[in-house]
Amino acid sequence: MDASDLIRYHQLPRCHLTGEYFTPVAFARKALAYLEKVIGPKWWTKNYRLWDMAAGTGNLEWLLPVDAYKSVYLSTLLPEDVPHCKRAFPGATVFQYDYLNDDIEHVFPQTPGARLLLMINSSEGVVRFA
Repeated sequence: MDASDLIRYHQLPRCHLTGEYFTPVAFARKALAYLEKVIGPKWWTKNYRLWDMAAGTGNLEWLLPVDAYKSVYLSTLLPEDVPHCKRAFPGATVFQYDYLNDDIEHVFPQTPGARLLLMINSSEGVVRFA
C-alpha cells in the first residue's frame, strides 16, 4: 500500500454499510490520464466541471493540479469527509450528498456552456471484503 492511499483501514467494516471503497492512487492516475486523452490537457480551462459524486476522502482528485480545484465538485455520503476534502482541495466545491437518494435538480448553479464530467470509483472492491 502506498502512503498516499487515504483509506482508513480501521473503518473497513463501515464500508459494508456505506459502499465506501478507496481508490488507489495508481487508479486515479490512470483515470486522469484517460480524461486528458479524451478531453485534452487542462480540461478545467475549457469550461468543464468535474464532479466526483462519491469522493470520500478525494483519492480520485489527489493528483489534480491546484488550479483545477475551482472546477471540481466533490460530494460524499459521510459528513465527516467534507472538512477533510475542504482542507485537501481548497477552492473545490465540497458538500455532503447521497447520490442514490438525494435530488440532483438543485445541486449545481446554472453555468452557461459548462460541461459536467462525472467521475466515480466502482464500489465493486467492497465485495472482496464481504
